[in-house]
Amino acid sequence: MMDTLGKLLRILAIAIMGLTAAFTTLGGIGTICVAFFTEKYPSLMVLYPYRWLYQILTVITLGLGLAGIWATYRLARGRRGSYNAAMVVLLAGALTGGIKMAASLSLRGSAAPTNMRVYFTLFTVLVFLLLGLPGVWRRVGLERPRSGSDQASAGG
Repeated sequence: MMDTLGKLLRILAIAIMGLTAAFTTLGGIGTICVAFFTEKYPSLMVLYPYRWLYQILTVITLGLGLAGIWATYRLARGRRGSYNAAMVVLLAGALTGGIKMAASLSLRGSAAPTNMRVYFTLFTVLVFLLLGLPGVWRRVGLERPRSGSDQASAGG
């Protein structure tokens, strides 16, 4: 049975994962102009030779954002494997965001707003690593259905 602290940590984890998924999705949407319409923005023409990289990263980021929304839903429902799915999405998001951040820093001298998305994603990874500790894991119950959920009971 989860105690009050466990419930609070579960809610916090789901909320942070949801925010990270939202930031990732919005980051992908926000990069569409740089990746696919670079020539319309004279200040971003320095990125033109590297459009291919930004296009790949934009598509991956959008996919990771949607996968993050799916992982958040699974966490909220207490589905088996939801923690691992969330960690895969978070680590992939941190990696692709880090690549984009490094490219932007070296090419145009600024990585905003990607840098904030990467930092928030890394913060979420840290939170999820802490929640994965055995004592905390038992209290939080991320992969246990919520009490009163609509899942069928074993008896019928």
